[in-house]
Amino acid sequence: MPSTCLPALHTYRRLRGLPAEPPPGERLPLIHSERSRALGASGLYDEVRAVFALAAMRVPIADGAMRAALEAASTHWLRHGYARTLVVDHRVPLPVAQTLLGHASVQTTAAYVHTDISQLRAFVEGSFAKERSDPLSPPRTK
Repeated sequence: MPSTCLPALHTYRRLRGLPAEPPPGERLPLIHSERSRALGASGLYDEVRAVFALAAMRVPIADGAMRAALEAASTHWLRHGYARTLVVDHRVPLPVAQTLLGHASVQTTAAYVHTDISQLRAFVEGSFAKERSDPLSPPRTK
């Protein structure tokens, strides 16, 4: 967890009546259900889907594609977006992303990466110096 998240986590723990820092070996759940038990995987999935459904309702009806995307979104969609952001947008090395995502194989992590033509173009354009405005003019001497 990034250190910038720790103040919010400490505040959350204090509001739940816990010490800001967990004692060694603490096994309390971080997220609780309405019944004060640990929120399981299916409960978390349901909560995420509910947030996406609320977001979809706030999108203008004219933007049907975005509404449909949000209505179909899931926790896996978030995971895929996180993986893509790590590897494509932030160029995190695959072995690092593999560890962060908990994949047993780097090939699993690599499967999340899809490069589109605009990313390829940006890479190619950024790979060449733009020193000369006229590519046919002779190089400048220093």
